[in-house]
Amino acid sequence: MAKAEFPSLVALLFKHGFFALEENYFKPITCCASVITTVVGSGYRKVVDNYAQAGPPRLQLLEKAIDRAAERIEWTKISDTEFRSAVGRSLGW
Repeated sequence: MAKAEFPSLVALLFKHGFFALEENYFKPITCCASVITTVVGSGYRKVVDNYAQAGPPRLQLLEKAIDRAAERIEWTKISDTEFRSAVGRSLGW
């Protein structure tokens, strides 16, 4: 996923009302998958748990869009030292 594509993914979240969704969707059945979608930004955090695909169609559309974007991410292997340094910087260490 190119950096330039990220704003369109964020726009999709707003267009389909991700931030107005309930926190939990479930069906009263057992042994089903749960998809937990978390969006974190400057000063906010929204988590939606979609158990057994009980959420509305717009939630499933967003889940698929995020999955498609994640498939296009080009991961770069880094050393343990680089990882610890990056985590430390993000946590203010």
